[in-house]
Parts: sequence; C-alpha cells; structure tokens
Amino acid sequence: MVAEQRTRKPAERLSLSWHWHRRPVVHVTGHMDAGELVINGAHYAASPIGATDPSAAGERCDFHWRLTKADGERYDVDLSGNWPPCSCADSSFNPARPGGCKHRRALTEAMEQGRLVLVVRYAEGQG
Repeated sequence: MVAEQRTRKPAERLSLSWHWHRRPVVHVTGHMDAGELVINGAHYAASPIGATDPSAAGERCDFHWRLTKADGERYDVDLSGNWPPCSCADSSFNPARPGGCKHRRALTEAMEQGRLVLVVRYAEGQG
C-alpha cells in the first residue's frame, strides 16, 4: 500500500495590528530603555540588540531586535535579511509566509514608516 502524499497549503499573510506603547530610548550615556511594542494586543519589551551607541541614534537603528513578553518568552528578530528572520515557531515552520511572522512584519512596517528610530535623551543641561 502506497501512502498518500499530502501537500501543504501555502501560509497566508497574517492579519496584523501594531503600535508603539513606548518607543525605545537611548541616553547620551549609552544606557538604553527598552520600548514597548504591542502586536495584536500582546505587549513586548522591544530592544535593539547591540544598538546602545548614542552617536547612532537619530538614524536608522540596528537591524537586530529582541522582543520579550511579560512571561519571559522572547524572540530575536533580524531585519537585515542576513540571518533567520525570527526565532518564533511561525517563522521556522512557515518561512515562505508573505511578509513574514507577526514579529518581523511589525518591526519591518515600523522601519518602513520611519517609526523605528530611537529617541535620544540628553543629560540635564545638554542638547
């Protein structure tokens, strides 16, 4: 008896709603406060990985982000195209999904809209 081979239905583009509850902030000292990104109602602490150089703020920030949920679950998201797009299960199991997983898509849309740029806070008496 020959087993019937099933073909997988292609993954569809996800419905997505996102906004910044609080944008990430880089201080002139190099300290960074994580932002809070809300994706489809779920809150994530959002931090660019390795982007704590205040001289780079005001320009496009790092293309590598870490999103962390309140329960500690975290996803590393790459926007450069050089690495796997996201560490979530959807990205792993549906790599051909148009627009990518919700994490990558939200950050990509924020970047395209110019809303991914970090805000710089100066010490008192500066800037």
